[in-house]
Amino acid sequence: PANYLFCVAGTAGPSSVNNTPPLYTVVMANDLFHTIVLNMLSEAEAKPLDFGAGNVPWRVFPPVLPHEKKADVSLLEGLTWMPRRITLIPSDGQTVSSVYCQAGLDFKGNERWNDPHVPRYRKKDGAYGTVKPETGRLLWRDVGTLLYDHDSSAVRQPQVLRCITNIYDDDETPPWIVIRAAGLMTNQAAYANWCEDELALPRELIRLQDQAELFRSDVNMVEALQAHLFSNVQKYVDKPRAGSVTKEHEIAVQCQQDFLQAAHDYLFGAALDEIIRRTPEKDHADHVCDRLKALLQDTIRRVLRTAGSDAKAMMQQMEAERWIWAAYEKITNERKTQNGKEKKNFKHILSCLHGNNMHGGNERTGKC
Repeated sequence: PANYLFCVAGTAGPSSVNNTPPLYTVVMANDLFHTIVLNMLSEAEAKPLDFGAGNVPWRVFPPVLPHEKKADVSLLEGLTWMPRRITLIPSDGQTVSSVYCQAGLDFKGNERWNDPHVPRYRKKDGAYGTVKPETGRLLWRDVGTLLYDHDSSAVRQPQVLRCITNIYDDDETPPWIVIRAAGLMTNQAAYANWCEDELALPRELIRLQDQAELFRSDVNMVEALQAHLFSNVQKYVDKPRAGSVTKEHEIAVQCQQDFLQAAHDYLFGAALDEIIRRTPEKDHADHVCDRLKALLQDTIRRVLRTAGSDAKAMMQQMEAERWIWAAYEKITNERKTQNGKEKKNFKHILSCLHGNNMHGGNERTGKC
């Protein structure tokens, strides 16, 4: 039920089993039957969670005590969690005129629960956080959390995507896997906005570690660069207008959106083609660094340098550019010289970007 899946704290009750509603992902097929099959887990695939086949509401009708705290949950209990007690009250036997709402179960064992439809990332403290939806943030920017990761050192791929390797043999896996995501944005326990997005990924990124890691690094580079681009334009160029009470920085937002759109077209075009063709990693990394440099140059020319033509404006633009290129050099040098230890350090970018995210519309700062 949508009321439970996207339940927020408030109305005298706890939030859902996932706390603040995360981004939920579903593997899509051509029809409802196959979509359901692709999103089912067996008892073996659910481990280390207990499957809990006999302890679900439609079988045992368990009593729900207001604010009852629970520290453990099975898979099916989690998927049918009841943070509210709701009763529809009819006025004449046929028409519902009011609803009785009371607090329900309160889950406290967060680290023990791993929702099979939710992508996760590793935080600085080593625990896993769930990806939250943001206004204006498209699904492709969080694609790194959807890709295969054998040791779960940086991300935890949704279990329904991991289980595709158990459903199909290598030569039978569809060439493209379609993922649909939905999320509810909240603001201080209030419903704020709703988002939906869809993404098609080649099977190589779902099944193969090397290919997934390569594309994850590409996306991480884009995320790090756009964060530095936004923060430096905001700091040196895009001062709020006199008397303005908004925190939005128009030129910084325009630069960010321009770069992200161009980067998206490149990543899901030429860059992804190279990965599918298994271009050598070093050659691919060089191509990505060179192309992203060109995209940054285009954004600076088309957007940043149109922010003003007087002496003061030009000096501000030059200062922003200086720091943008300093960040570019640092990020690309790390990428081009990756090996064992350095590769893990580059993965840390993902954790930093998510860890600095202030959910509710603000951009990730990218400061590590």
